[in-house]
Amino acid sequence: MILRLSNRALLGCIALSLLAAGCGGGGDALPKANVTGVVTMDGEPVTGVAVRFSSSSVGGGAFNVGEDGTFASPSPITVGDYQVSIDRPGANPGNSPSEMSFPKDESGKIPAAYKSQASSGLTATVTEDEDANHFEFALSSDKAGGPKNSNRAPKGPEPMIPEAAE
Repeated sequence: MILRLSNRALLGCIALSLLAAGCGGGGDALPKANVTGVVTMDGEPVTGVAVRFSSSSVGGGAFNVGEDGTFASPSPITVGDYQVSIDRPGANPGNSPSEMSFPKDESGKIPAAYKSQASSGLTATVTEDEDANHFEFALSSDKAGGPKNSNRAPKGPEPMIPEAAE
């Protein structure tokens, strides 16, 4: 008799769990919005790069920059705060793999500091108001810093050379 009640209780819990999961109605989806913008360096439009929006909490997206320095998200991204970096462009999708195109990579002209979210200093807050989601990233060719080259051995202190005794 005790075993029978336990099975019924277990089945009841499972049924309630499934019922509760099915009653969500899809209302938990995070709001999304499209973004647009322009990238310039020293006042001139930047081409051949991608703008990368990244967030540990809401994900992100990468958008190739056009010939006039502008970018636009092809689909909405989740509303939230993002770290932004500027790096090499991705493939332009086509209707089939054979129609994919690859834009010219001009990222070598961008200072290394902008290629890392940690050092770029670029941020964006995407809101549900799409009119507010136009971002202008004005880069400077003088920006120093950026990620260190991990292929190099760390530089240690200079060796001490004893002075000759007189």
